[in-house]
Amino acid sequence: MGKNGKTVAVDHGELKKWAVGTGKTLSELSRQLGRGDAYLSNLITHEKLMSDISYKFLLSQFNLPEGSFIPKPKKVEPPKPAPTVIPDASAEQGWQTRIKVTPDRLEMTVYFNGLEEITGYSYIKGNREIDLFQAISYASHMCYKLAEQRMLKAGGKRK
Repeated sequence: MGKNGKTVAVDHGELKKWAVGTGKTLSELSRQLGRGDAYLSNLITHEKLMSDISYKFLLSQFNLPEGSFIPKPKKVEPPKPAPTVIPDASAEQGWQTRIKVTPDRLEMTVYFNGLEEITGYSYIKGNREIDLFQAISYASHMCYKLAEQRMLKAGGKRK
């Protein structure tokens, strides 16, 4: 490292491609930089960083543009959310459920012949599998209670 301690990350593949393109050996290029025969070879195979001073000298010695051999930032795409499949009328007929889970809560929707009937919600009180199952149980019980309330409100009787 140079006296200032600054280093530069170097794209080893690009550096090697450039070295091969010069028609010279890595040893010859290393000596041209005033270094030992193995300098560039070691840089390509073992080192992750190059001193800032050495990097600038490499660019000036071989008339290379600023930014040569600097790794391009990798484009990181955020994870895509899992698709939510909602039953529709063309799907299988009869009763169906959809459960949507977020980190802290759960939504359970009940459908009949593709039409939404009832939705119940519940908090997920931990991060264990059993906590998820408890939330499913609570949400399904809420759906039951909502259906029961709807039936009572309409004047229905218990069998």
